[in-house]
Amino acid sequence: MPIPPTAIASNVTHLSAPPAYIPHLLAIAPNVERIFIMFPLFLLHRRKFDYSSYRSAVDAIAQHPGSTPLILSLHFDFTLGSLPWQTTILDSDAPEPHLHRVTHLILRNRNFTPLSRDSTTTDALSAWLGRFPSLQKLSFPNDVFKDMPSDECGEYAQSVTALSASLDPWDVKFDISYDDLML
Repeated sequence: MPIPPTAIASNVTHLSAPPAYIPHLLAIAPNVERIFIMFPLFLLHRRKFDYSSYRSAVDAIAQHPGSTPLILSLHFDFTLGSLPWQTTILDSDAPEPHLHRVTHLILRNRNFTPLSRDSTTTDALSAWLGRFPSLQKLSFPNDVFKDMPSDECGEYAQSVTALSASLDPWDVKFDISYDDLML
């Protein structure tokens, strides 16, 4: 006798999909603990970051029932403009304050250009991280900041956590291998 699809879906603990699929997959996977959202990488046609698809996926995560802490991994193309922390939507309508279950955020790079560490980007990222109410850990895989000297890591961690009520500089991890993230 075949296993009903709903029984299979209830055993799913990891989701990995583009943002458009996340709302549909979450609806049938009640026990998800890790969500990996892969934003499309457009090699031939440079496009701006698709905030509406990001918003749709994040809203679905915020509305997903349950009490288990979630790990959210976002795979961006850092060369595109208007990443979520670069948008002007920093008001009460932003979706991140509703992500009470997200305790670990992983920011991954989908290309070979490291994330800018200029003050504008750092301040915007800090404000964006400050909107996550329960964030306890932030991880950057080893391709996000290529060759960042270790003495600069602490200073950068202090800068990006400045506006977070729940995240401290020592909760920011750099140069995390992809194998470590999958555990």
